[in-house]
Amino acid sequence: MAGGSPLTASARKVGIRTSRTEQVTKTRAITEEKLDDLQAQTKSLDRRPPGLTVEHHADFAVALSQHLLVTTCADPGDGQGAIAGHVISLGWWVQPGASDDPDHEPAGTLYLVVDERRPRPMWVREAHLTSVRLAP
Repeated sequence: MAGGSPLTASARKVGIRTSRTEQVTKTRAITEEKLDDLQAQTKSLDRRPPGLTVEHHADFAVALSQHLLVTTCADPGDGQGAIAGHVISLGWWVQPGASDDPDHEPAGTLYLVVDERRPRPMWVREAHLTSVRLAP
């Protein structure tokens, strides 16, 4: 037969399909490996000290007109100890969908504390305050 038998043509098609499946599998493996490498590189670019996570942010904030000093039990894990210093702003957050659950507290109060040992102010939850006083 000119062009080969039908069995040979089918065998070639199956071989081509197997070859394409193998190529797709290899491509996926390479892509996943590259993604893992990129994620590792991104983590190495993170300049935060180990263990320090961004836990809080305020949805709304207001500046304080009084000089408030606080000490806290909030230790961000940067080797400087617990956060302490002047509060420059009060903030609060509202949890998405909080109005759907009447038994759940939908908001929380945060204090933006300037700790002179750290490069920038940090938000601290009200529950982490250990002392509060007005500065002279």
